[in-house]
Amino acid sequence: MIPCKCGGKTLVTDSRVRNETVIRRRKCLKCGARWSTEEIEIGNIRKGFKHNGGGEKPADTKVHALVKVLFEEKTRQGVSWEELSKKSGMSIAAMQDWKYRAWPTLWGIDYALTALGIEITCRRRSP
Repeated sequence: MIPCKCGGKTLVTDSRVRNETVIRRRKCLKCGARWSTEEIEIGNIRKGFKHNGGGEKPADTKVHALVKVLFEEKTRQGVSWEELSKKSGMSIAAMQDWKYRAWPTLWGIDYALTALGIEITCRRRSP
């Protein structure tokens, strides 16, 4: 369970699957705050990425869901690459390379997403 900033317990009010993510709408039972979380299976963090010596990825290789979330959220918020770089501490080139040729590290994608207000959380996979 993901706690609210006030420390109250939360309730999942809605869950939806989008691409490789599960989006959950949550509500705090103590203060009434509402927010969404996106869950991505960490075991797939490198799924779809093939390193081929720095060249372009083959056309059939898909961009990882976390990178898609980063690019979509950056566009949705209207944040420039310069702003995101300053907030996250990541270089513009590194973040842009994730879409085409580089494997993002977990800490790198976490810094970039956190700068956009998105938190990566872990949970045990249910059997």
